[in-house]
Amino acid sequence: MMKARDILFNTSWDEFDMGICKLSVPFFNQYIPFILFQNHDRKPKLTPKMIVALNHILELDIDKQTLYFEKYSKKDIPKVQEIHIDQDNDILDAVYSEVILSMPKGEYMSLVVKDGTIIHLDDKGTYLTSLKEA
Repeated sequence: MMKARDILFNTSWDEFDMGICKLSVPFFNQYIPFILFQNHDRKPKLTPKMIVALNHILELDIDKQTLYFEKYSKKDIPKVQEIHIDQDNDILDAVYSEVILSMPKGEYMSLVVKDGTIIHLDDKGTYLTSLKEA
């Protein structure tokens, strides 16, 4: 499990206060850039939920990802372009992240991850905050 200091050490921040941290993700068998969207603090920081979201991706369990394997067989699994972890999602009850897939024809496709389980295949660019319960 990565701690905040380990993530921050491996993260470079751009002029828009977005962090980019490239890590090896065993589930996808590739190095993937994690794009960390934080709320423009003077000093870049990660919230506890952002840290948990990153670790959920690193620890994805093959046995819990039935939706993913229903959609993609082992031979046609697309590569991952990047993973988005957004501080704005902290308002949600669960811990969410979004895995952006690199599709062959350039179409949009992402996997929504909730508490370490892929729960939705999104091709519309859904805002995760729209999942907030009233």
